[in-house]
Amino acid sequence: MQQISCAPAAPASQLPESILEGRVVLGDLAEAIAMLGEGETGFGGVESAGELLAIGAQIPAAWRALDLPHRTCEYQGLCYGLLYHALGMGDPAPNAGWPERSRAAQGERRFREGVAEARRWIAEGRAGARRRNLLLIATASRGPKAVLHDLWRHATSQDDRALRALTPGWPRVEPHG
Repeated sequence: MQQISCAPAAPASQLPESILEGRVVLGDLAEAIAMLGEGETGFGGVESAGELLAIGAQIPAAWRALDLPHRTCEYQGLCYGLLYHALGMGDPAPNAGWPERSRAAQGERRFREGVAEARRWIAEGRAGARRRNLLLIATASRGPKAVLHDLWRHATSQDDRALRALTPGWPRVEPHG
C-alpha cells in the first residue's frame, strides 16, 4: 500500500481508482479536500459513505439481538468510531449516563465495543485503507455530519424504526441531534 502526501505515487490518471481501491492511502482530510479543490473528477461516485462501506451487511447479528438502548450504544460506537478514526480524531467518548443512569455502565461497554469494531475495520489492510479513503473523500465533499448520517442510516436495520428515527449529532456523541 502506498501512502500519499500531496505528491501522488500513482499516475494522475489512475490516482482516483487507486485511492478508491485502497492501493493508495490518503494522508488526511486536508489532502482529500485539496484533491477535490483541484478539480479531481474521478471521485464523482462517492456520494454515500454508508452505501460504499456496506455497513448494514457487516453488523454482527448479535448486535441486532440486543435491547434497543444497548444496540443504539453499539451502533453509535461503530458509526462515530469509523468517522473519528478516518479523520484522525482518536476514540469518541460515549454519552455520560446513556441510556439511563442505572444502565450507563453496560451502555458505555457496548459503545466501546462498537468503537473497537470501527478501529478494526479502519486498520484492516487494503480494505481498511479503502474504507478510510472513502470516508475522507465523502467528508471532504459533503461534510462530517452528512457522512455520519449516512453511516447511521446504513448501520441500522430497515425494521428498526426507533433507531433509524434518531439523528446523530456531530462532533459530540448524542442519542439524537
